[in-house]
Amino acid sequence: MLDSQQRQLLVIGGACGVASFVLYVLLITLSLSDAPSQYELSRTFLLAATFPVLGIIFSYALYSLIALEHQGAANRLAFLFSVAALTIVSLMLAIQLAVRLGAKAYLSGIAQPGSLLRALRMLDMGLDVVFDVFLGWAMMVIAGPMYRHTRLGAVWAVPSFVLGLLLIALNVATFPFPPATKGLFDIGPAIGVYNLLLSVRVMMVGLKKNSTTTSKT
Repeated sequence: MLDSQQRQLLVIGGACGVASFVLYVLLITLSLSDAPSQYELSRTFLLAATFPVLGIIFSYALYSLIALEHQGAANRLAFLFSVAALTIVSLMLAIQLAVRLGAKAYLSGIAQPGSLLRALRMLDMGLDVVFDVFLGWAMMVIAGPMYRHTRLGAVWAVPSFVLGLLLIALNVATFPFPPATKGLFDIGPAIGVYNLLLSVRVMMVGLKKNSTTTSKT
């Protein structure tokens, strides 16, 4: 017998699986032009970074469904392999976009000192954006259970969600360049301070004698 939370997970997970497929189809059908604009780059990267995340949510829902009756090593390994595969494809697509832009930048400035280095830097910048996107999703997703937690609540959940959303939005808007180099701001330091304070809060909960935690339903 499924409880309400399990049903909710399966419904959301199934919907994410459908959405992941739709975004993947859009990704392979909406081709970039020879000289892509920033909008085209951001749109393509948003699709490339979002469909794997939705796929991971679906994979977790499927893992949870199977675990209700047949939990074991095979189910756990399959989930881990799915997460690894979807993360790798996100990295691969980000590198593809970065290489394309980097090659264009190199060819247009081939006679200029340092142009090859700037082109190659597109690779690590593309990977860095993938890291930011996955971190942003983690911060937004954890905000839900954090909000319902008696020891954390809205004071920690709301900043987590807002910072995660800003991290994704800013990096997608300027992909593959860092937001600070394109006239926007770097949200990284704020996220670092937030996580530092959250770490202290977690330690305080652990150090408090007779500490108990319960989740709001």
